[in-house]
Amino acid sequence: MTPSSPAPDLSSSDRDSNLSDSPRSIETLIGRSTMVESMHEATAVAIPTGGAALLYGKEDRGTFLRSVAKPFQTLALFRGGVIDHHGLSNEEIAVVTASHGGEREHRRRVEGLLQRGGFTIDDLRCGAHEPFTASERRRMIAAGETKDQLCNNCSGKHAGMLLHSLKLGADPARYLEIDHPVQRAVSSLLSQFLDIDLTHAVSGVDGCGAPTWFVSLKSMAGAFSRLADHEFMREQQLASAAARLHAALGATPLLYSGEQRFPFLWSTYLLPDLYSKDGAEGVYVVWGKPGALVIKATDGLERGYQFAVPSLLRSLGWIDDRAWRRWLENDPPVVRNVAGRKVGKIEVALPRPTVLRA
Repeated sequence: MTPSSPAPDLSSSDRDSNLSDSPRSIETLIGRSTMVESMHEATAVAIPTGGAALLYGKEDRGTFLRSVAKPFQTLALFRGGVIDHHGLSNEEIAVVTASHGGEREHRRRVEGLLQRGGFTIDDLRCGAHEPFTASERRRMIAAGETKDQLCNNCSGKHAGMLLHSLKLGADPARYLEIDHPVQRAVSSLLSQFLDIDLTHAVSGVDGCGAPTWFVSLKSMAGAFSRLADHEFMREQQLASAAARLHAALGATPLLYSGEQRFPFLWSTYLLPDLYSKDGAEGVYVVWGKPGALVIKATDGLERGYQFAVPSLLRSLGWIDDRAWRRWLENDPPVVRNVAGRKVGKIEVALPRPTVLRA
């Protein structure tokens, strides 16, 4: 598509039509009338089960793990005996792993986790922000309620870390420090799945205050492919934990996410074979039986991957045409004005993938 041409219709049945021009990166082109008004670029790495890693883009520049690390942070709770010690339910495991919308049910579950360990909201060091879910924000304003740490999308993860501190006999007031036993347990587990030594990786502080690390997209995709590899998980003595984690995410997608969040909205097209997780700054991960996919939007915006993810999954053959059509019907690649009139189209152009050597 050139700047003077309209965006093609993404409902085309030609699976490879968006590969014909082979751009250098994944491009999401936003068209209004007959002009391209804006463009998002992204890079992705896919590892099909039993296959080689595929790079979609010019180069793998890497990114911080951010919230896509949460499934592994939950696995650290399994390995540390926290899940079994407190008898966490599927709903609680999902909330611990979630970047949730801050809805009342999310907050109720997190508060219950705190109570299990004798903690209060003030023990959460994630900070407070308004709920992600718009309907909950409106309800709180109408009710005169104010935001607190429970509203934070990471509050479940932090409640789990507090319980982990208790189990380890470590100071819960320091649970976010990178040398704290809880964070050492997380980084040790992540190192195994990423197949890199995080002590030599660049670290940073996530939006919620927890440590995070800068890694390649290939390493990230490799970690999620191992998460779906039963033999690897058996060797790590985490096969049962992985099964329980996946069962929780599959059974309670709303608690794992929120009514407007992509992991919930997209679960209808992905489950039972695929799971997904969103991360800050335009990172999204899909993993399961077919393989693992990581995408990073260069500009850090959700729209940079929102339409690219289904295009990639269809191109890889990880979703069928029925799921593809339902996806487009529910989230059509069009631009609408405030009155709901269609005024433009959205096109995704995928580069031809290159094989990443070991």
